[in-house]
Amino acid sequence: SFTPASNSCSRTGYTFAGWTVSGTSDVKSSAFTWKYTENKTFTAKWTACSYTVAYDANGGTGTMENQQVIYGVRSTLNPNAFTRYGYTFAGWTAYRTAQNQWYYTNGTTNTWYTEGSQPAGYELYRYKDQQAMSKISAVHEDTVVLHAQWNPNSYIARYDANGGTTSPRSQGYD
Repeated sequence: SFTPASNSCSRTGYTFAGWTVSGTSDVKSSAFTWKYTENKTFTAKWTACSYTVAYDANGGTGTMENQQVIYGVRSTLNPNAFTRYGYTFAGWTAYRTAQNQWYYTNGTTNTWYTEGSQPAGYELYRYKDQQAMSKISAVHEDTVVLHAQWNPNSYIARYDANGGTTSPRSQGYD
């Protein structure tokens, strides 16, 4: 008999669930003894990581339910339900709690960096409302917090002299 080696395999976005043995569909933990009478192949069995997407109003008001996501499975972000007086919703920035990192882009490449360590030319990536995603985090039971981003509304005040000879100049307000 023999005991398979403990798992030294790794796979991004997945956790090791055990071994399957050729000719069977049973999943065995890495701590079992096999009484062999012929050649066998032990194949790693993987379980996709799951994580939580949480939503932060970032100065806005309202509530949004957290979203459970499975790594590699295409999901759509929940529709924004937050509002902020005097502002228009402008997307989401992502913060991954497991590594204390923000999601950045340079327009071509998107990747995670600790704030302040991103290369020159990188800015926070903005997810669109209800954007599709599949691999935001490869860390099992991680929480990715999406922070609402807001653009201030701009207004112009125009004056009409209504038959008079002069009017004050129009003014812009944020």
